[in-house]
Formats: sequence, C-alpha cells, structure tokens
Amino acid sequence: MENGILKWYHNQIKKNIPVTSGDIRKKAIELSKFEEFTASKTWFRKFKVRNSIVVTRTKRGVTSNVASTGSNTKLKHKQKLN
Repeated sequence: MENGILKWYHNQIKKNIPVTSGDIRKKAIELSKFEEFTASKTWFRKFKVRNSIVVTRTKRGVTSNVASTGSNTKLKHKQKLN
C-alpha cells in the first residue's frame, strides 16, 4: 500500500500539484486492503518519517501553493543532501 501512495504522491509532485496531508490519508484508505484501516494521524506521522516527507505551511491566499481543498498545508518531498 505504501509504495502505491508514494508512487501517486511523486506523480502529483512531478505535475506540480500540491498534496495535503488529507489527500495522502484519503489515498491510503483508498489503497488499503483492510476495511478497518483509518489512516490515523499517528499512522500518517509515522508514514512521513519513514518516507522523509515534510509538511510545509503556506500563506493563506497564495492559491498556487494551496490545494483545492482549501487547506493551507501542502507536502513536499524532503530533498536528501549527499
């Protein structure tokens, strides 16, 4: 499931489409094989750590950085420095 989420996430980022935490949690539920899976905040926090995803906040009203859900939070993949 997580590989599917990451693949979707990276495709969204390549298309320059902002991805909110809610978007990722919805995708996780959609891809889950378990009916009782809820993509809780705890699951999401651990998912971000495991996959080096960082939440960044943008100023309200900057539509180019805000997802269509109206959230002022978007995610971007943390660039690893070598």
